[in-house]
Amino acid sequence: MKISVMYMGNINALNGASKVVKSFFDNEKEFGSNDIEMENVYTPTMEKVNFRTNKSPSNSYKSIIKKALAKTMMGSIVSIYLQYFRNGRRSIKNYINHSNKTEDVLIFHDIFSCYIYYKKFNKNAKKSILVLHTNGDTWKMIYEYFPSIKKPFFMKKLIEIEEFVCEKTNKIVFVSETSMENFIERKSKYKNKTTYIYNGIEKLGNTNTIKKFDNLELITVGTLNSRKAQGLILEALKRINDKTIKLSIVGDGEKREELLSYVKENNLIDQVQFLGSRGDVVNLLNRHNVFIMSSKDEGLPISIIEAMRCKLPIIATDVGGIKELIQENGILVKPNVESITSALEQINKNKEILSSFSESSYSIFQSKFEVNKMVESYSNLVKEVYYEEYIERKVL
Repeated sequence: MKISVMYMGNINALNGASKVVKSFFDNEKEFGSNDIEMENVYTPTMEKVNFRTNKSPSNSYKSIIKKALAKTMMGSIVSIYLQYFRNGRRSIKNYINHSNKTEDVLIFHDIFSCYIYYKKFNKNAKKSILVLHTNGDTWKMIYEYFPSIKKPFFMKKLIEIEEFVCEKTNKIVFVSETSMENFIERKSKYKNKTTYIYNGIEKLGNTNTIKKFDNLELITVGTLNSRKAQGLILEALKRINDKTIKLSIVGDGEKREELLSYVKENNLIDQVQFLGSRGDVVNLLNRHNVFIMSSKDEGLPISIIEAMRCKLPIIATDVGGIKELIQENGILVKPNVESITSALEQINKNKEILSSFSESSYSIFQSKFEVNKMVESYSNLVKEVYYEEYIERKVL
């Protein structure tokens, strides 16, 4: 049976959802071994790019414009239209123009392209699976990025979109069990069509590296914004005041200048380096010995899974599905400076525990988060949706 994938974003972007969609594109043969034929991946631009570049260009100017627009109601609405609705419409337009329409099941990786598809095709729509890369609260990230839209009329529209899509799609997939449970708590009537599938990534070739923990070499990866809250890590370093602890910040975004100013003003310049958005994250992870994440909100971060694959101990905030990643391989913290400071002090004084965390990280990655496990789970779900359709046709 055949599938096609729809996504309003850019599969070349370095965020988690884009990496997952790209893995669908890259694992066509793996899907084939599960009797699933990948027809195509439809995005706004249908881009094909060389992924071997070591560094991607800065998008700071876009972040500045986005931040300025987000301050007003009208600016936020314009931004949401341009970033989400317009790109979702473009993905569906590319599907209409380029697909031979032989797919048995469509997989959507965002709610906007799914909404536009069902509005366009209505009764003639194909069976579908909607994947939501959130913590279970569909609009929480948008509300955080665009606080000005928290007006009754706009919130009502977003709720209507969510209801419409949830009614139409056959299965709703979350990337963690916690996210799924959060959604069911809000939308219990969709419980029977809801499930979760962990994100998965490729296994690396050389896995014999043994980490050394003489000094803490921290690394964090993510967009520099208020949701990722990298400032909490910087505040913790200031409180600990141990110059042997180093931190590399990978990513770009609207908070870059603010974070850089904090580093300069608080005499952290010898401890902290800003590496920007990078295409060589694996190499960077291998050169560090602890991964740290301070996010206020997440679904199931690919960046942590990538760190586990590189045998890094993890310090991460207990939000979204992160607790499903952290078992005996790190420390869960609250998204505040006191908790992060305590965790860093704990491992700095007891570095011997980090070797155990390191081995556990890789073991957990192998058992749950390799890409073949994700592909198998999606393949089984596609077959479930397809055979439900087949049985319905036979009954009719």
